[in-house]
Amino acid sequence: MQETQQACIDACLRCLRDVERYLQTCLVEAVKGKALDVETLRVCRDCIEICSLSASLLLRNDSLSPSLCLIAAQLCQRCSDVCRADSSQPLARKASISAELCAESCRTFASTVNLRLTTVQ
Repeated sequence: MQETQQACIDACLRCLRDVERYLQTCLVEAVKGKALDVETLRVCRDCIEICSLSASLLLRNDSLSPSLCLIAAQLCQRCSDVCRADSSQPLARKASISAELCAESCRTFASTVNLRLTTVQ
């Protein structure tokens, strides 16, 4: 397994964990009566799910993992932006940073794999 692949797996799992914790806090607050933004909920769920799938495919060395990582980078960036906008939540900053780092790691992995494929052909 290449270094960028392992870094991407680690970043995906960290992002999944931190966004899940942030989302759980949002849901607990919603039960207490605080309004929950549906878009935040949707974007965070998308991020969590794509990170889980990306890590799984990367661990299996699936040939589609570079393509999926490009999509994951977009969703993680969107999640980072949404979390960054929630200044009322301490876990939002951590989730935003993890999602941003995951997006960068996914882009890096996909680009290194695509470069290798281009030079091999």
